Amino acid sequence: MTDAAEPLSYHGFTVENILADPQFQTLDRDLDVIEIFAGVASIHRAAEKAGFASAAFDILRVPGQSDCTGEESEDFSCKQGFVNAIKLVMRLKQNGLCFLAPRCGPWMWLNVVKTKRKKANKYFGDPSYCKEANEMAIGAIILMQVAEKREAEIALENPVKSYIFHWPPFTEAMMEMNMHSAVTHRCAWENKKKLKPKIWKKYRFIASGDWIKAVVRPCPCGDRHHLRTSKTTVENGVKKITGIASRLKESASYPATLGRAIFQAWRKGKTQKLKAEKKNVKSASSTKKAKKACSAKKKLKHKKPKKSKAKRLAAVSSKMRSQKSKETKLEKKAVETKLEKKAVDKAAPSWLDPSFSLVGRGVKAPLRQKREKVSKEPVVSQASPCWLNPGTSSSSSSKEPVVSQASPCWLNPGL
Repeated sequence: MTDAAEPLSYHGFTVENILADPQFQTLDRDLDVIEIFAGVASIHRAAEKAGFASAAFDILRVPGQSDCTGEESEDFSCKQGFVNAIKLVMRLKQNGLCFLAPRCGPWMWLNVVKTKRKKANKYFGDPSYCKEANEMAIGAIILMQVAEKREAEIALENPVKSYIFHWPPFTEAMMEMNMHSAVTHRCAWENKKKLKPKIWKKYRFIASGDWIKAVVRPCPCGDRHHLRTSKTTVENGVKKITGIASRLKESASYPATLGRAIFQAWRKGKTQKLKAEKKNVKSASSTKKAKKACSAKKKLKHKKPKKSKAKRLAAVSSKMRSQKSKETKLEKKAVETKLEKKAVDKAAPSWLDPSFSLVGRGVKAPLRQKREKVSKEPVVSQASPCWLNPGTSSSSSSKEPVVSQASPCWLNPGL
């Protein structure tokens, strides 16, 4: 079992050391499409027919060449074959298509008697029988991750009931890459003119873009019977299900129409993606320009318009004249105040020296109060009250002696 804490490795290669290896870094990115585990290479042929740079990779592609272990090997299980597969992935252009279809036999329920894949062992199966298939699946995951790092589009196919879709290393990697899923029926892509029953097969595609959903098609056969890829026999009262080799082999190859549909779906998705990227760049640049224009407009708005030279000179001279006039007025007022203060300091108060006059010394004469007219008639002093002069009477013409008023008895106790 693979340790989840360690990076996936196949033939000593990991995603990190592949991306850092000089032998792969120097390769030109000259391919639009690659199809690994190609079989009949229907996707590769559709791409080539449309004029795209494409390459196919399969152990049975060129007998005596692709099935050997030499430099041109396309045997995924040997190191040189895997190196050649890496080179194809590294040659992919940005947004190019990397399509893989790992051999499904070791992952199918029909072979579960030998593989012993089940939920209890997390679908790793029998360690000796499933070792090669598990390692090749890890190699396929590594290629997909490298393609993703290189900004290429990824797609993989296996039958709907394949246990690879439940195998932890595969599910974890697909979730990290945020893959999209699509299921289609093989019979929907076969020639419609064929009246004979068609092979029953459901393909599951997973891809890095939702463009793969364009290949979804339901079964159009209706009540017509299908050709099954397995048969059921009973031996000694034991029910036994075995696969039909010829039909399994035929079902593994995609009809030409399905290959074209996958290629066209990727091509359309690529065009839409490039348009969206271009639009985003354009909107970003237009937003940037708009911000610059807005800031420039603000600067112009806050900036005062320049006056002509004559107007500027006139304004300066006017300002200088008004300032000079203000200064003259202030100086004059200050002199007057000083003189007044000096005159007041020298003058003695009028109540101390009534003969001193400030008239003619810069100080106005104070207004004189009107004097009352002095009467020439002799002044007769007012007679004192009798109670102040008991020896005289209140009337000066009276010759009678004045009798003083008797004091109250309570003041003279001798009486």
